[in-house]
Amino acid sequence: MNPLVWLYLAQPITAFVVTFLLLLVYYRRDFLTVELLGFSFLAYSVAIGGKVMVQLFLSAPSNLVLAGAFYSLQTVLLEVGLAYLFARYALAKNSIRAAQAPAYGAALAFWENGLLLGILALPATIVAISAGGSGLPSGSLGEVLALVALGTLERLSSVLLHFSWGVLTVIAAASRKTKYLWVALPMGLVDFLVPFANSFSLLAFELTVFLLSALSLVVTYLMTRKDWPAVWRFSGDPARPIAPSREGSHL
Repeated sequence: MNPLVWLYLAQPITAFVVTFLLLLVYYRRDFLTVELLGFSFLAYSVAIGGKVMVQLFLSAPSNLVLAGAFYSLQTVLLEVGLAYLFARYALAKNSIRAAQAPAYGAALAFWENGLLLGILALPATIVAISAGGSGLPSGSLGEVLALVALGTLERLSSVLLHFSWGVLTVIAAASRKTKYLWVALPMGLVDFLVPFANSFSLLAFELTVFLLSALSLVVTYLMTRKDWPAVWRFSGDPARPIAPSREGSHL
């Protein structure tokens, strides 16, 4: 067994640590609550359960374009769509506030990357390593480190996307303005690229996904910084409802 395969543990561990620290930032500022964690977990788990059911009964088309649509529409409708519906319900029940939008996005990012592909991925990775590294690419130190780095970049891209559509879905639900939702939904289309992964080098593919994810975050910030400036503050009272700024109230 190549001892370098133990380096593959760094990817799920890093994903967990980064997303946990992100949650901790909002917890220490009183923006992360049990109710928010609960609703975000329900939104994410129901979405993933829905994806599993869809892919259990339906096979992805062999055509790459149709396969891309198959995967991306599931993300758009289930992950982003349900994030919005659960946020709207939570807001209606006064369980969360608009100021907690970034914490909601951080929680969605944690369930995907810190839990499902972080902590829960560790046992399978350890078993694979203990079995001689079966299923894990081996190579030189540089090759393994490059694969771990690109895998970690993929997790970072996922964090940025979940965070971005988490913020926008809460703002859309709080403001009842669909423009935020119509911007959030297309972010799930990044999964359209999945069937085309073998058509690019791994580096080109991961960089493309990362750039789209970073663009999603930039768009999210630019859309909300003026009308909802309190969302981007790291202090304040999250229990107090916030409203859009006067300048943006007519939109």
